[in-house]
Parts: sequence; C-alpha cells; structure tokens
Amino acid sequence: MLRLTEALAERLPTRTFFYVGIDESRPSWWKQPMPICAEVLPRPIFYWQRKYLARGLIDKLEKFAPTVVVLGGFSIPSNYLVYLWAKRRQIPVIVFTERSRDANGNVRKRNLPWIFLRWLYRDVDLVMASSEDVVQQIAEEFRFGAKVVVARYAADLNSHMQHGLRTATPAPRLLFANRLVAIYNPLMAIRIFARVWKRFPAATLRLNADGPLRSECQAFIEAAPWASSVTFIDGIASWDMLHRVYSEADVLILPAKFSNGNHSVVEAMASGLGIVISDKVLGMDHLIENGRSGFRCPLDDELFAANVMRFIDEPHLLSTFASDCRRRVAPYLPSATADHWIKLLENAGLLQHPSAANKIDG
Repeated sequence: MLRLTEALAERLPTRTFFYVGIDESRPSWWKQPMPICAEVLPRPIFYWQRKYLARGLIDKLEKFAPTVVVLGGFSIPSNYLVYLWAKRRQIPVIVFTERSRDANGNVRKRNLPWIFLRWLYRDVDLVMASSEDVVQQIAEEFRFGAKVVVARYAADLNSHMQHGLRTATPAPRLLFANRLVAIYNPLMAIRIFARVWKRFPAATLRLNADGPLRSECQAFIEAAPWASSVTFIDGIASWDMLHRVYSEADVLILPAKFSNGNHSVVEAMASGLGIVISDKVLGMDHLIENGRSGFRCPLDDELFAANVMRFIDEPHLLSTFASDCRRRVAPYLPSATADHWIKLLENAGLLQHPSAANKIDG
C-alpha cells in the first residue's frame, strides 16, 4: 500500500492515514520508512479485530481539506465517521473493499449486519471491489448495484520483474511463501514436496519462517528422510530483500484452504516462477489460467505434486508461463494501479477537476 500511496501522490495531492502500523504478528522486516504523503495515526481510542476508533483524524481532515475521500472498508467505525464528515461537506466518498467472509473463510451472504451497513452507506459515491468476483457479492448480494467497479491492490513488483527466467532442472527449488497458518496449509505443502523429492532427490523446499504452525512443521520435517532438503526463510533483514527469496526459487506452491486473493502469487508471477495453487485461492481467475499461466488444482497431494513435476518434465513451460505471467501482473505495478484508480474516479465523474484526494486505510 505504501508504494501505491507514493504513486498516487505523484499524480494528485494525496494524503494517506493508517489507523495502526505493522502489527506485532508480522516480522520486523515488514516495517518500511513512511513516505511524506502518509502517516500512522496516534493509538486508536478503540481497537478490536481491526475495528478502530481513531484519535485526531477529523482534525487532520479539516486541515488537509480533501476533495475526494477513499475509505479502506465498510465496517471500521472511524471510516463511517469520516463518511458522515465528508457527506456533510458534499465531498465524494469511495470505499475500497475486499470480499466479505466469515471466520471459517466462507463467503458471506446478505445478512442483518450487511443490511445495516448498506443503509449506513446508502449515499456512497463509488465502491471499488478488489477483484472481479468481489463485484458480484458487493453489487448483487449486498445490493450496492451499479456503484460497484473492479479495482485492485498494487504490488511492489519492480525488482521481481528484473529476475531472469528459470531453466528446468532435476533439482527444482520449491517455495512456500505464505505464513505458516492453517488456512494456507503448510503441512500439505511439505507433503507435496515429499512426493516431488521421491522422484527428484535433488529437489529443495524453502518455507516462510513465520506463523503458529512452525513447530508442527519442524517436527514433521525432522522425522523425514528429506529433512536436510527443507529450510525456513529466516534471514530476511528488510523489505527490500524480499524479492531475492523469489529469485532463488523455481516453483511456488500454495495449497491454501482459502485465500482472499494473494500477493505472494502475484510476486511469484512477476519473478517468473512456475505457479501451482489450489482452486480455493479466490480472486485470481484472470491471473492464473489453468494450463496457460500456471496450474490450479483441488486439494490433493498427488495432483499438486504432478503439476509441480510438469515444470520439470515439460521444460518449455517455465519460460512460456513466466512470460504470460509477467504480462498479466504488469497492471499491478504501483504506477499502473495509481493510473487505474484515477481513471475509475474520472469515469465516475469524481475527478473531473482534481485538486486533492485522501485515503483512510485500516
């Protein structure tokens, strides 16, 4: 989001406010210098499950005097206060939103909370959904109708795009880049690797080092004959080093039980990796077209491993898929995403005479 903030600020007078900084569950290397066009607000008065009641935000808005306000999500109390503040001043309000899902990852249907939220935001000017399949939920299920358009997140891909194309070898380097949490299914990723290793004993696997399942993953690995071929990615010191993790891999695997879109997949595509993900990773149908830019498959160890090994058995796939992947993710570069957002606002008649924009992000 910081790179998008900078790209927007290069095009419009923009100020971005974050309710909180990087939370304690994230590794320290996630922290990046805050650009001059953005700031983290003082500690919220109220903070529960990403529901914030911020301090001093209205005063900052009064001082900045935005002509357009973009809110990150419907369900944050402070976002609604900003919405009321803007509407009283006849300032257009846009809400950027992801898919709404419950604690088990199930896509929500229209319910009482969403009926209430729809009423609260009944005069919103535009809703930017994070992907095409989110539009159906927000426009039809939650009944925001024609106010909903497709937008997207930006991804910090400039360095990834410079990586060289991979060459298939009998020593494939597999990468599981997501946190070690149940929803991303790291234990299945390890089982998939075990099947690949059985046929290609020179194969290796690198795993994200963070998450509550690390000790369980370690115990599983230590008891296996291929234990020395699996390592955790512990050496990242800064955000700028992250792209190197991808440059040192050949195939990304993500057997997620659910994912609401996924930046790791976008980063891997930009780097030129072969991609094998589960069909439970949503919001990526336009990026991972099965058999053309990567493989999508059910949560089946054998099928996953077979698709990974296709990148070795059919060497041309790594280069042909990588070229297609890079073309597909180019719009996610911060500069392209900023241009896309501005075009959406212009098409909606909200930036006919742009002078300032403001983004409030949870």
